[in-house]
Amino acid sequence: MQGAGEYHTWTVSMDEPGVSLWGEEPEPAGVDRAALAAALAAERCEAWTGVTFVRGKPETTPDLWLVTDPGLCWLKAGEDAQDRGLVAPLAQVVPYGKTNTPALASGASLAYCAGVRPVDEDRTAYELGAYGHGPPGAELAERLAAHIQAWDRDHRAGPDPVLSVHPADTPADALPSGHVLNKRHSTIVLSWPDVS
Repeated sequence: MQGAGEYHTWTVSMDEPGVSLWGEEPEPAGVDRAALAAALAAERCEAWTGVTFVRGKPETTPDLWLVTDPGLCWLKAGEDAQDRGLVAPLAQVVPYGKTNTPALASGASLAYCAGVRPVDEDRTAYELGAYGHGPPGAELAERLAAHIQAWDRDHRAGPDPVLSVHPADTPADALPSGHVLNKRHSTIVLSWPDVS
């Protein structure tokens, strides 16, 4: 869209070519753009979840659940950056040979959904995890892994959330309970059923 309804995003180009972070405005609070650009130079840490899936079996992903974290953004990485081992994101098919992988950003650090690792000799089952970079990158990776575990435990089997859209000026007490996404022209609420 263009004009008043134009979709605004923020972008941080990493120091390495072909890799960037992006998200919807406003960007996560406390992001240090200059320091974050160099985060991939820091040693990578890993956080594995114990959450698995079976090859060839249709599955949902935790992407919609991850929207509930205010630090959510997306890692975009070209094939060259992946071939060089600079990043190893969870594979998602998008145009132009680049991935869009859920990520978290805070200060000078980032974490993103890791490429899956096999958990059996036949490579029929794979585990989801997270990679972190930067000073508190390990904490961000653990936070991302905890979200994946919560999705697996409470929401993977459904039911899906209810999505409702309201005028932007709707008072908070008139909205249904759930995760609120404030847009320029509307307020979106994602409501998951209570988990017992």
